[in-house]
Amino acid sequence: MRITPFIVIGIFLLLMLIGIGVDEPSRVLKLSTQVCLACIGIG
Repeated sequence: MRITPFIVIGIFLLLMLIGIGVDEPSRVLKLSTQVCLACIGIG
């Protein structure tokens, strides 16, 4: 059985939890909203 895929998945899960811990999803949502509004000429 190969162990490498499990290590990679573990690293990705750890990075995801760190990102959630530093409130990255709300920053990404805020930036994407600004970009979207700028694209249609409102913001």
